[in-house]
Parts: sequence; structure tokens; C-alpha cells
Amino acid sequence: MRKRWGGQLGPALALAACMTALFLAAALLSSLSVGGEIRAEDGDYVSVDFEVPEGTVEIHIATEYPEGGDVLDWGVWAPEGMRGWGGGLRDALIVGVDDSTRGYQVGPITPGTWTLVIGKAAIESEFVTWSGSIEFYDAATIVARPRRPTEPLVLEDAKRWYAGDFHVHSSESGDAPATLADIYTRAREQALDFVVLSDHNTVSGHGLQASAQADMGDLLLIRGNEVTTYGGHGNAMGVATMIDHRIGFEGRSPDDILTEVKEAGGLFAINHPNLGLLGNCIGCGWEHDVDWSMVNALEVHNGNYDVSISIFTPGVIELWEERLSEGHRLAAIGGSDDHRAGIDLEPYQSPVGSPTTWVLADSLSEADILRGVEEGRTWLQLAGPSSPMLELTLEAPDGALGTIGDTLRGHALEVTLVVSGAQGMKAMLYRDGVRVESIEIDGDMDARVSLTAEVPEEGARFHVEISDGLPVAITSHFYGDHVPAEASGGGCQTAPDHDYLGLLLLLGYLWIFRRRSHLMETLQR
Repeated sequence: MRKRWGGQLGPALALAACMTALFLAAALLSSLSVGGEIRAEDGDYVSVDFEVPEGTVEIHIATEYPEGGDVLDWGVWAPEGMRGWGGGLRDALIVGVDDSTRGYQVGPITPGTWTLVIGKAAIESEFVTWSGSIEFYDAATIVARPRRPTEPLVLEDAKRWYAGDFHVHSSESGDAPATLADIYTRAREQALDFVVLSDHNTVSGHGLQASAQADMGDLLLIRGNEVTTYGGHGNAMGVATMIDHRIGFEGRSPDDILTEVKEAGGLFAINHPNLGLLGNCIGCGWEHDVDWSMVNALEVHNGNYDVSISIFTPGVIELWEERLSEGHRLAAIGGSDDHRAGIDLEPYQSPVGSPTTWVLADSLSEADILRGVEEGRTWLQLAGPSSPMLELTLEAPDGALGTIGDTLRGHALEVTLVVSGAQGMKAMLYRDGVRVESIEIDGDMDARVSLTAEVPEEGARFHVEISDGLPVAITSHFYGDHVPAEASGGGCQTAPDHDYLGLLLLLGYLWIFRRRSHLMETLQR
């Protein structure tokens, strides 16, 4: 028993002693009190400026307001820009040089004017009275966690389909307790190759995940940032910088966010666009009017399969097809939206890996996984690893081969599916959002299904679903450019081509015979 206690309490006591020593060593430079009234009609955000003195190493901010139906969000801006966002987290926050509390970046504390930003997530009262204190310390009071810069990393140098989850929250989100170790354990249990860490309105976890990556050689952690607005959520993937989410504040627009993500070399996906929940999920449904040409992907399925598949997912698929009809090529992706790494989930929540998104990529690296998404090379197991597996190949009349995300030429494309775990289900082919063929799957392992994608003169887009009454797997699109059968080397026009050849041979023979006869007449003279 003593040995067990020593193993468990020893490090905890040592850490507590270290933090106590740090706090005692830090001197309070100054402090101030803040507070006021928040009214819904005054816009979505309130800014409270404060002055940071020279020599500050940590800023401590504590706020409070009455419990009840009102919800306030909290964030901090430095003179250089956004420093972090805790959302609705009521805990006191620390912004420091070597470490910060969750949601806030580390780095130098620039003297001058800083801003406490209050977001009005939900205001039911006539007004909300809040109060707080801000303190400035000349030394660190918390122990710095290991961080390192993010560097390009290739975990596997092979072109293949990789499995992952595009929407996972760590404890850097103010509403999530999941540690990186918890996420790793769950992801590997689900045989995932990668996860996208999509914490709310912050990139504070990027240095932590780069440090943790050294011990996670079989799971790639991809940088994400769920840009969480009061009119919708979207994932900025592969972006190192904070993205200001305050739409409407000082004229900031949704397109400003998308432009900023694109200029930073990232991709933008719209998350759970149909998840309004009649106002019970603040800002979860997508309401913004955006330039869809700057959107790369749509979270076609999110969260718990049993809850979402009949309530939310059909509407998202409809939205997806509408945008595609307008000419926008959006990859289908899925995300669990797990905040707890599968631990103590509510019935409506979903663990890491459910759904699972497969991406065809040249390697297991952040750059190649995101490039696969950009090229539309994705498909989803909507209920996670328990859903059927599929492989899809295409063949054009000229013999060209392809797969999901490709464009082939011809009057018809032959689609071959190899499906496992789908006995008695149906493979369904959709053209421009309309189902055109449905075949029952006969066989549970490596069942082979052939479909024909007829390409109209104007061309078409196609995707495939596996259905057990409701979709259990769905692919992103592949495309057909129409080429007439006689031009593409196939179809019923081939027989007349042979007749024309025979006629040409006959004419050639008659011409040679006539020349020969003329030559004989000349010799006889």
C-alpha cells in the first residue's frame, strides 16, 4: 500500500510543492478591479481595456456573474492580437510567458494596453452584472508544460487510404477535459492513423501536441482550430495562427475568416451545419452567408450515429449537394466532436473515431492528409469502425483508371466496389444528387459490386452510399466528362467503324487493279 501511495501521491505532492514555491517567489506588481453591466442589445462583444505594467510575467484574471440562463464567454487580446479564448469557462485564467491556463498562448507579455473581451453567448436577463479582478506578477506561478515548435512530420511514407477523425477536442477547449494521452489511447483503440485537434478559438495546444507527438509515433496529430462563432462553427486546419472569430465586431465578416485561413495556407471545413438544436447548442448551426469557393469540406456527419443519421445528416447531405450543384467541390468529412476521449459520454455524444473518415494521401503527414481532403479523396464510415469497409475503382471506356476525387472521360464509367461487412445492404449510386442505381450486396467479406455511371452530355458528379435502410457509408464525389461512345472507343458505334474500313480496303484494291491493268496495256503496245 505504501508503495502504491508513493507512486501516486509522490509526484502530486512534489508538483504542489513546486507550484507553491513558484507562487511564493512571484511578487504582485499591481492589481485592479473591473466590472459592469452586459446588455444583449449592445452587440455580441464588449471590450474592457486594461494597462499591463513593465516587468509582468503573468496576468491573472478572475471574473464572476450570477449562475442561471445567461452565458458569457471570455477572451484576452494583447497589443499584438488575440492571445486566447476560454469561452464559457468560469475558471480564473492566467496568461504567461512560459505557460498559460488552457485556451491561452504562451509568450512575452508586452507592456501597454490589453483587452478583456466578453462574448454574449446567451443573454436571457435584461442585463447581466459581472465583476472581476486583474493581477500582474513579476514571475511565473505555474509550472511550464513541455512545448515545442511544430515541424513537418511524416509518420509513414506510403500512398494509401488513412483513417482519421477531423473533429476532436482536447482540454485546451474550455468545455473539454480530454488529455492528449486520453485521445491517443482512444484513437489507437479505433485503429485511427490521425486526428485533427480542433479546440475552440485557440491554437494554444499546438506546442503541446508537437511535444506529445514524439511519444505518439503511430498517430498523427493534425493542427486544427474550431472557429466558434455565434452563427456557426468551422474548422481551420493546418493553420498556426489565431483566427479572430468575432463576426460583426468592427465590421469583421465570415469571408474575412475564410480569407485569413486560405492566406495562412490552411483548409476550412464547415462543422455540423444542421445542428441548430432549436437554440440548445449555442451557435452550432451554420447561418453565415459565405463565399463557398473558399470552403474545402463539409462535415457531412457529426457525432452519435443513432442520433444524427436520421435527424441531422440528411439535411447536411442535401446542403452538400446544393453547393456542389453550384460548382463548388466540397469533400465529405466526418467528426466525432468528442470532448472526453470516449470517457463518461452522454448518450447523445460520440467517441473519437465515430464517424471515421478515410483519406487517400501520398503519406501520413499533415500536408498530404489535408491535400487529400482538398482533392476530394475521402469517404466516411458513418458509425465508425463498425461500419462497412469499401474500396472504389473507376474505369473509363479508354481504359483510364481512377477513384474517388478523380475526373474521367467517357459516355459511361464502370464503378467497381469491394465491400466488407455489408451483407444484405444496398450499394447505391447517385448522379448529381439523385439515386440512379441500387444493387443488393451479396456476401459479407470482399463482396464485389459493379455499377455503371452514365455520363450525360453536360457531364456529371457521382457518389456512392452503402445503406442498411439508412446510410452507413458515403463517398465524396468522382466526376465524368462526357465523350461520345464513338470518340471514346466503346459502345455500339464500333461495328460501323469496321464497315468503313472494309469499304476503304475495297476501294484501294480496285485502284491497284486498275493501275495494274493500265500498265499491262502499255507493255503490250
